[in-house]
Amino acid sequence: TKPPRPCFSSAPVEKYYENPYDLNKVKLDDKAWQERLNAISAVFKADASLTAASASIDYEVSRSYLVNTDGSEVVQNRRSARVMLMVQVIADDGMQLPLMHDFFAFNPDSLPSQGAMIAVAKDLLRRVEALRKAPVANPYTGPAILSGPASGVFFHEIFGHRLEGHRLKEGGETFKNMVGKSVLPTSFQVFCDPTLRQYAGQDMNGYYLYDSEGVKARRVANVTDGVLRSFLMSRVPLDGFPESNGHGRASVGNDPVSRQSNLIVETKTP
Repeated sequence: TKPPRPCFSSAPVEKYYENPYDLNKVKLDDKAWQERLNAISAVFKADASLTAASASIDYEVSRSYLVNTDGSEVVQNRRSARVMLMVQVIADDGMQLPLMHDFFAFNPDSLPSQGAMIAVAKDLLRRVEALRKAPVANPYTGPAILSGPASGVFFHEIFGHRLEGHRLKEGGETFKNMVGKSVLPTSFQVFCDPTLRQYAGQDMNGYYLYDSEGVKARRVANVTDGVLRSFLMSRVPLDGFPESNGHGRASVGNDPVSRQSNLIVETKTP
């Protein structure tokens, strides 16, 4: 009989240290941002048809320390800013219709200008009003064309999560027996790369140097020429995938599990 695989894999010992931020240099200008957000939300305030609307910023400066019994010592910083815009109306049939848009950057100074955000706020109003007047879509089976943001969510939810190794132990076994088989057209490449700080000029929220288990981040080729090649792994191994590839990630208070980093979908024939 085949010996059971271990429940925890070995990983290289890592030593990494970043100097602390100068907190004076990363402090948010609260007053200036309050004025900016007020100017953006004034666009919403002028529309009496909205049942809810908001403009907010979430700014985070953190420093994490990891020490484990392997001997790894990893100290790293993270800084991120996200502005979120939301509007909501109620259709004549009573259905609540929210629309959202967000902007992300590591440095809040790199976020779009106030004018650019106001333009997006006005576009949200136009879209939510069109949505309010639109008929309810009937059930439909057939081809669909997705917008850019919607296709990103689509791949993240129905494809990316199925590449996370720990889900193959918890019922998310869509691709369990598909390694080496075709899952997409041959023109498609799918990879997760946490070392990408930017892609196509956009700051990438999934960027990190070491994961939550102290394993060095690396690019993982999940689908090559349409063929499934690998899963995203933490230090919990799977048959055929005995080691972490730097995708063990944890939210505060939870144990690390295998999760996506920057999920990139590319095609030779866009």
